[in-house]
Amino acid sequence: MAKKNKTSSPISDETSELKNRLQETEETLDAIRQYLVDAFVVTRSDGTHVITIKDADYPYRLMVEAMNEGAATIIPDGTILFSNPRFCEMLALECGQLVGVRFQDLVLPTEQEAFELILKETTEAGRSGMRAEFCLQPARGECVPVQLSLYQLPGEGIRGISIIATDLTERKQAEDALRKNENLFRFIATSSPDVIFAQDHDLRYNWIINPAAPLTTENVAGKTDRELLPPDEAQKTTELKKRVLTTGVGIREDIFLSIGESPGWYDSVYQPIVDEKGRITGIIGYARNITESVLAKEKIRSLASALTKAEQVERHRISLILHEDLQQRLFAIKAQLSLLTYGSENGMSPKMQSALQQIQSELAETVAMTRSLSVEMSPVVLHGEGLADAILWLASQMREQFGLQVEFTSKDESIYLEDHMRVLLFGAVRELLFNIVKHAHVTRANVSLAQVGDQLRITVSDAGTGFDVAAVMSDPNTAHGLLVIRDRLSLMGGRIEVTSKLGEGARVVIETPLESKTT
Repeated sequence: MAKKNKTSSPISDETSELKNRLQETEETLDAIRQYLVDAFVVTRSDGTHVITIKDADYPYRLMVEAMNEGAATIIPDGTILFSNPRFCEMLALECGQLVGVRFQDLVLPTEQEAFELILKETTEAGRSGMRAEFCLQPARGECVPVQLSLYQLPGEGIRGISIIATDLTERKQAEDALRKNENLFRFIATSSPDVIFAQDHDLRYNWIINPAAPLTTENVAGKTDRELLPPDEAQKTTELKKRVLTTGVGIREDIFLSIGESPGWYDSVYQPIVDEKGRITGIIGYARNITESVLAKEKIRSLASALTKAEQVERHRISLILHEDLQQRLFAIKAQLSLLTYGSENGMSPKMQSALQQIQSELAETVAMTRSLSVEMSPVVLHGEGLADAILWLASQMREQFGLQVEFTSKDESIYLEDHMRVLLFGAVRELLFNIVKHAHVTRANVSLAQVGDQLRITVSDAGTGFDVAAVMSDPNTAHGLLVIRDRLSLMGGRIEVTSKLGEGARVVIETPLESKTT
C-alpha cells in the first residue's frame, strides 16, 4: 500500500500543477480582455518582449469592443493577441480561444497565400490600408465572406498590426440575388421580341437588348437617337424622352421608327430612372413592333368605312324607293279614291262616303310618313361637304318633330370629312338627340363642333334628369344606341366619353381623327 501511494503522489502533484497553470492562463486572458493588466510578456524566436497597455488607450478599447465590425490585433508572424466580440462572433468561438492562434489558419487554405502577401506588404513594405476579400473558417457552418483591412499600429519595440474584418455576408447575398434577378431579366428580355434599353441623362444608350438588325448592342451603346434614326424621327423621340427627364412622368406612345431592317410602328414606353437621392439620372424603356397590329387596325377601319358607305348607299336606295315609288303609288291610290268618291256621291250611302274619307285621310298620313322616313334615311343635306350644315338641318327637324330646341355652335365650319365619317358622325349626333327627347325630359339641348389639334370634337349636352353612367353602359339593352356609337367610332379610330349624374344632366363628347383633304 505504501508503494502505491508513493507512485501516485508525483502524478497527482503534476496534475495539480497543470490545473493551476491553466487557471492562471485563463485568469490572465480574462484580465487582458477586461483591461486589468498594464503589460504582458510575449516569447518570440529572438527572445521575450513586454507589451504594455497604456491607460490612454482605454477609451479606444471600449470603442473597439462595441464596434459592429470584427477587429483583431496580430504580431508580424500572424499570431493573434486580441480580438473584439464581433470578430469572435463571426468565427463562432470564444475570444479566449483565438488568442495565440495564427490568423492565417482562420482563412481558407486556398486563400492563405494571398493573405500572406498582403501581410508581408504591411509588415515589410510598411503599407497600411491593404484590403482584400477572404473567407474565414468558423468553428461551425459555412465560411464567412469578409473584407480584411490591415493597418500598422505605431508602438515601441514590437510592431503590431490591426485587422478590421467587415462582414460581407449580406452584400454577397444581395449580389447573388441581384445576379439571379439580372439573369432572369436577361433571359426574359432576350426571349422577348421587344427592344429594351436604358439611356443616361444625356440620352446616350447605356445598354440595349434585342436591337433591330443590323444594329448590335456594341454599335448602339454610347450613341443617341440622333445618331441612329432619321432626323424627324430622332427629334420626336428625343422630345418625348426629354419630357420624361424634365417631368419625371412616364410616356407611352405609338411611334413610327426606321430601326435597322425593321421600319414600322412601335409601341414605345419611356420611364424615368431615379437614384437613391430622388434625382432623375436617365430613362429606361422598351419598344414593341406593332406594325402588324397597326396594319390590321387600318384594314378594319377600311372595312368599317366600306360598311358605312354601303349602308349609306342602301339607305339612299331605300329612300329613293320610298320617295319615287311608294309615295307615287300612294298618291295614285289617293287620287283614284277621290275620283271614285266624287263620281259616286249621289248613289253612295253616307256610311260608304265616311269610309272612303277615312281611307283618304289615312293615305294622306301614310304619304307624309313615307316622305319623312325618306328624308330621315338619307337627308339631302348629307350629300354636301359640311357636317355643320347637316347638324343645323337636324336641329330644325328636332324642333319641328319633337319640340326640342337645339342650340348649335361651330368654331370651324370648314372642317373636312370623308363621306363615310360625315354620315357616321351625323348618325351619332341624331341618336344622342333622340336619347335626350326620350329620356332627359327637357326641351333644350346643346351641340358644339370644333377642331382640337388633329381631332374633331363634337359635344352634345343637356340639363335633364341625368343617369348613372356605369349602370347604363353595362346594360346592352338600355345603352344600345351609345354602345353602337362607341363601337363604330372605335373602328374608325375615334372615341366617345359619357359624363352624367342623376339630376345633373348629361354630357357626351365624341372625338375622331381628322384626315387632310386631298385634291
